[in-house]
Amino acid sequence: MVTRLIIRGLFCITFVVHMIFTKNEYNKGRCYTKPFLMPLLVIYYILSAAEVNKLIVMALVFGFMGDMFLMWPKRKNNFMLGLGAFLIGHVCYVFLFLQGISFAKDVPVWFYLIIIVYAMVACAVLKKLIKHLGNMKIPTYIYMAVILLMSFASLARIWVMGMSISFLIPFIGSLFFLCSDSMLGFYTFIGEFKNGNIYIMLTYVLAQVLIVAGYLY
Repeated sequence: MVTRLIIRGLFCITFVVHMIFTKNEYNKGRCYTKPFLMPLLVIYYILSAAEVNKLIVMALVFGFMGDMFLMWPKRKNNFMLGLGAFLIGHVCYVFLFLQGISFAKDVPVWFYLIIIVYAMVACAVLKKLIKHLGNMKIPTYIYMAVILLMSFASLARIWVMGMSISFLIPFIGSLFFLCSDSMLGFYTFIGEFKNGNIYIMLTYVLAQVLIVAGYLY
């Protein structure tokens, strides 16, 4: 119990300090804090879970790898490696959310119409990005398809979990991921915007925390 409180405190302090560094554009400081965020969250999850789900651990580990690559995105291949790491992390979350769901038995046919809403979101984002993507079009399409599938799979859990905290928190986390990655796309391909790094990091960390928290209830 004490160890968990210490880890949680360290995570919160590290995150707050990281956001302060981000706000003040102190990149050297961010390099000191960002590498500790996902490892601390992994440790907290392992110490807190009654039964550790390896998919959550894997998703956070790949999130950590993505964080490291995107700290220096302009270095050769780093952006693609970071994108690949986060992509695998989202695939882990897809399989996590699909656990225990029988789409043939649990999910009504009309529910699939919600995919249209996700498709509309994707089209709205791509409409802004498309002319700026260059040779990144195909990787972006693949990444967007996977993250939208991740959020849809999270939403589908409502048919086995009901409107419980265990369903709602991870689903909100998936929406934060959509916001974070969309903003990162705009920030990377279209251009920096005011407080962009703050919004991207805040929504990203909240996404990871909420998904983990939902599986601790």
